[in-house]
Amino acid sequence: MMNQATTATTPMSTTTRWLRWANLAFMLYLLLLAVSMVGSGFKMATGEHAKVLFEFASHPVAGLMIGLVATALIQSSSTVTSIIVGLVAGGLPVTTAIPMIMVLTLVQP
Repeated sequence: MMNQATTATTPMSTTTRWLRWANLAFMLYLLLLAVSMVGSGFKMATGEHAKVLFEFASHPVAGLMIGLVATALIQSSSTVTSIIVGLVAGGLPVTTAIPMIMVLTLVQP
């Protein structure tokens, strides 16, 4: 009886490996580009008023609630993390973003 552990696998060709690595590098580039675009868009939308825009979230509990609601609405903690990183790149104070990120570790399965 043959199962997955006993079947012989054919080795990958060098070309296939290079294509997989190139695909991985390209997808990583797209991810970084998307995060950069979020930061640039936030910076263009708010100008230098990002600190004033998120002043209500300066209290840590408010930041936790914002992170929790954003994660519940989007249903993806990774996406919310990427958005918050882009917002920090766009001018959101790090002290405001930390509680928003902290709640994401609580809601991840």
